[in-house]
Amino acid sequence: MKQERKTKIHRDTDEATLVVAVNHAADTAVVETASVVETAAVAKAAVVVEADSVLLKHLLEMADGYQATNALHQAAEMYFELVDCHPDTLEAVQARKGLIEISEGYERNSELRQARSIYERLLNTAP
Repeated sequence: MKQERKTKIHRDTDEATLVVAVNHAADTAVVETASVVETAAVAKAAVVVEADSVLLKHLLEMADGYQATNALHQAAEMYFELVDCHPDTLEAVQARKGLIEISEGYERNSELRQARSIYERLLNTAP
């Protein structure tokens, strides 16, 4: 009778070990799956950020082009779009500089109302 009991205890121990091993394998699979999903999400987010960065750079270049050709209203409109909608970007900082240059040009040409309106709007959108 003692022999049977030892065997039963041994079998139960083996089953418990097997259950723990199966649970561990399942947990590991869940973690690995989560890791793959997280990695994919991070990669996708990086692609979106990179695409946005390219677009913002392109918009800034377009605004600079308008300013260079003295199309100041179009330049200011695009610069303000960058400042208002994407304030935490390098392009927004550069757009603010472009707007200040436009305002200074208006001041030199004695168009003080135009200069003042840009300065005031810039103050209202200060980071």
